[in-house]
Amino acid sequence: MKRFIGLIVFILLFTGCSTQEKEIIDLSIPISNEAPTEETETDDTDISESEPNNTGEKLRFSTVDINGNTVTDDIIKGSKLVMINFWEPWCGPCVGEMPGLEDLYENYKDQGLLILGVYSTAGMDDEVRSILDECNTSYPVICSDSNLERYMTDYVPTTVFADSEGNIISSEPIIGANSYSDWEIIIEEYLK
Repeated sequence: MKRFIGLIVFILLFTGCSTQEKEIIDLSIPISNEAPTEETETDDTDISESEPNNTGEKLRFSTVDINGNTVTDDIIKGSKLVMINFWEPWCGPCVGEMPGLEDLYENYKDQGLLILGVYSTAGMDDEVRSILDECNTSYPVICSDSNLERYMTDYVPTTVFADSEGNIISSEPIIGANSYSDWEIIIEEYLK
């Protein structure tokens, strides 16, 4: 039983959360009580239907931040690279990676990185404020709007990248939380 609980904790910390069912985590591996056999097939489920490919689309939005201030796509002006991180306050992996995202923002903002946190769960403003305070988040965090939703998947966290003109440059969204060093590799490649 302790192993099972440990596995669940590991899964919650290192995978993404489904936005369809908050309690369900996509493991991309079928779970069965039966021992695997040679005839057991792996689940080759194609989740590309929930992974939009918006490469080349222009990022356009007008929404509000947690304090009700209007934020538009003008916020990306002057940035070389925009990292749009879709997260939710109820998602453990999302919140768990936020301190690393803050460190990335602080370390790379002078090189032109803008991290834009985007959440969509209504009615959780107090929780969002608490998380932002606890994580000392200084990068902008905004509410999603219909224009931003096109870049979301059915999973959080999901991250896409845009260039200085607002063109989406990610060939596919990145689903799931990453460590500082994993994000750093991706960011440095885009900043070249």
